[in-house]
Amino acid sequence: YPTEEACLNAVRNGIERHFQTIALAFTHYAGLGSGDPYKIQLNSFTTFLDDCNIPQSDSAYIKRSDCDTLFIVANYPQEKKGKLYAINDEHALMRFEFIEVLVRIAIAKFGKGQDTADIPEALDMLFTNNIEPNLPDP
Repeated sequence: YPTEEACLNAVRNGIERHFQTIALAFTHYAGLGSGDPYKIQLNSFTTFLDDCNIPQSDSAYIKRSDCDTLFIVANYPQEKKGKLYAINDEHALMRFEFIEVLVRIAIAKFGKGQDTADIPEALDMLFTNNIEPNLPDP
């Protein structure tokens, strides 16, 4: 991509292409937890990872521990004050954080020159190969 903005727009378009699947996955896995149905807790996130065959024990970038780290990074609050911080559970992903972790997972699983260096293509690969075929029926 010629500019960072062009890359971000391409990632945004990829998210929009897969948004219905993102919303279905978020709703399903948020509902599995014992807490707020608008957040995905770590146990539900781990179930999502397993259901979609995302972690790879032989990978340099996407082992189970790497996925846990991505959960923590996506869940880290940028600001520790304000309205968003007040409702943002530090032990669960809100929908915007779930979208962030999906992009990070796509990069770790398919990007970094492993299968592609293109982030939107890595995102498409994650949905095509892992999420869409394995997502439970609504």
